[in-house]
Amino acid sequence: MTESKQLYDRIKAAVDNIRLVDTHEHLPPEAERNGKTVDLFSEFFSHYASSDLVSAGFPEDDLEWLRNVEVPLDERWARFAPFWERMRHTAYARSLLIAAKGLFGISEISERTYAELSKKITAANKPGWYRTVLKDTARIDRSILDANRTDCDRELFHPVIRFDAFIDAMSRAKVRELERTLGVTVRNLDTLLDALEAHITAKPAEDIAGIKISLAYARPLRFDMPVRADAERALNRILAGQFDRDRYPDSRISWEEAKPLHDCLVHRTIELAERHGLPVQIHTGLHEGCGNYIGNSRAADLANLFVAYPRCRFDIFHGGYPYSRELATLAKNFQNVYVDMCWMHIISPAASCAMLHEWLDMVPENKILAFGGDYCFVEGIYGHAEIARENVARVLTKRVLSVYIEESEAAPLALNLLRTNAAELFGISL
Repeated sequence: MTESKQLYDRIKAAVDNIRLVDTHEHLPPEAERNGKTVDLFSEFFSHYASSDLVSAGFPEDDLEWLRNVEVPLDERWARFAPFWERMRHTAYARSLLIAAKGLFGISEISERTYAELSKKITAANKPGWYRTVLKDTARIDRSILDANRTDCDRELFHPVIRFDAFIDAMSRAKVRELERTLGVTVRNLDTLLDALEAHITAKPAEDIAGIKISLAYARPLRFDMPVRADAERALNRILAGQFDRDRYPDSRISWEEAKPLHDCLVHRTIELAERHGLPVQIHTGLHEGCGNYIGNSRAADLANLFVAYPRCRFDIFHGGYPYSRELATLAKNFQNVYVDMCWMHIISPAASCAMLHEWLDMVPENKILAFGGDYCFVEGIYGHAEIARENVARVLTKRVLSVYIEESEAAPLALNLLRTNAAELFGISL
C-alpha cells in the first residue's frame, strides 16, 4: 500500500465519521410514499438517471410508462436495458449502484439482478425507512427540505419555502387560485405585494430554514431593479385578461412580458428575507431534465442582488456548474455569497473535486457547503452522500500531499465543509 493510499484511507475514515448536514432535498412525506407501490423504475428512475436515459436515446415520452408499476417489470426491463448499457457509467448511475449495494446488498443492476433489487425496494417501503437510510446509513443529522411544506419530521428535516404561487400567477385563473390559497383579493400591485409580505412574514413562526428561488428553469437570472410602472402594467394585463390567445391559448402573458413583475416580486422577497434573517437559496447551473437553456442560470447574473442586499445571505446552488469559476469569484468578492455543492457530486465527481480544490484556494472555507443530495427518493441520497464523502477525502488528501495543509488540518476542515458551515448558515442546533 502506497503512502498516498494510506493517507487517503486515514482522511476518508475521518470523513466517514462526520454526521452530515444536508443542504437540499425534495423528498415527499414518507407516509405518501408508503401509501403507494414502488419498484426499481418508479423510484431509481424518477429523475436524474432518467435524464441520462433520455440523453442516451430513450424516448422521453416513455418515461411515465417505464415508471408505471402496473406494467410488468420484465417488459419494462427489456425496453430499458439497451439504454442502461449506454449510461451506466455516468455519475447518476453510479449513485444508484452505490445505493443498490449499500442498502440492498446487490452489487449491480443487470439482467441477473433487476428483479431481486426491485423486490427489495418494494419491501423496504414501510414506516421508518427514511430514518434508516438518512440517520443510520447515510449518517445525515438534518436535511434542508424543499418540498413546499413546513409539516415534516423535524428530527430529519428543516424546511425552506418558495413563493412560486406568486410567480406562477401569469393568468387570471392562476391569480384566482392564489387568492383562494391566501384568502386575499388581488386588485393591484400593492395588494399582491402586501400578500407576499404577509406570506413570508408568517413563515419564521413555522421555523423555516430559508427561502428558495428556482426561476432559472424558466427565465434568465438577471433580476433588474424593479420599475413600478412596468410591474403594474404587467399585472394589469393579467387582471384585465389582455392575452395573445393565438400565441398563448392557456390565457397567460409570456415570461418576457411578466419579467418586470417577477423582478419586483423577487426584490421584495429578498428584502423580506434580509429583514427576517432568512438565507435565500437560488438555483444556478445545470437544469434537471433535458433541453433547457443553460445560459439562463449563470450565477454572475445575480451580482446586482448581492450588491443591493448586503445583509441577506445567498446560498448559491449546484456549484454554479458549468459556471463554477464565476461563482468562485462571486463568493470571494461578496461576504454574503455561499457556494453550495448540492447535486454537483453526481453531476460530475471529477469536476466537483477540481472545483473544490480551487474553491479552497479562493473562498474562505466557512462559505463552502459540500453536500446536498437533491433527490426526490431517499435511496439516491445515500448514494450521493457516499460519492460526496469520497470527493472531499480525495481533495483533502491532494491538499496534504501538495503541502497546502497539514494532515492534522484535514479532519477539522472536512467537518466544516460537510456539517458546521451548513448548520451555522441555517441556524440548525445539533
